[in-house]
Amino acid sequence: MGADQGDGRELVELVGRRPPLQATGAKFTHVPYKGGAEWMQALLSDQVHFLADASQWAPFVDNGRCRILALATEKRLAKCKDVPTLIERGINVVGQSPYGIVGPKGMPPEVVDSIYLAFKDAMGEPKVNEYLEKFLQLPWYKNLAEYRAFVERCYVEVKPLLIKAGLAQG
Repeated sequence: MGADQGDGRELVELVGRRPPLQATGAKFTHVPYKGGAEWMQALLSDQVHFLADASQWAPFVDNGRCRILALATEKRLAKCKDVPTLIERGINVVGQSPYGIVGPKGMPPEVVDSIYLAFKDAMGEPKVNEYLEKFLQLPWYKNLAEYRAFVERCYVEVKPLLIKAGLAQG
């Protein structure tokens, strides 16, 4: 059994990952929880067998209470050089949890620019990158046009999966 928050954030990831994971012959049950504290408790008490959110489990790896089985990254991370990727284990899955900021339609351009520049500056701060590394997150900065193109591409890729899962209409 695998766990995540039951708020829908992992839904697209789950729908996208399930076919390649099932192709391995593995069977699993998705168990949604209200938040990170609940699912970490479930993992540490053997109620679930794995979870995938490094922001929750990374500190428990550091203190020896959990171990990383594989990373859903394209290549091994420097901090975890002995941990194989899912691709190395024969599972063609790369997970990505990009964060984006959106605002209401018609937002004044000067406000958009101000917010954009503040976040661009923050992404260049060493402390931000230290924090990302702590939770095994790769720095992933995109400008406004690049991020919009990324979101539009994701929508095109994910929509058929959502339709197949009965979560969207064609």
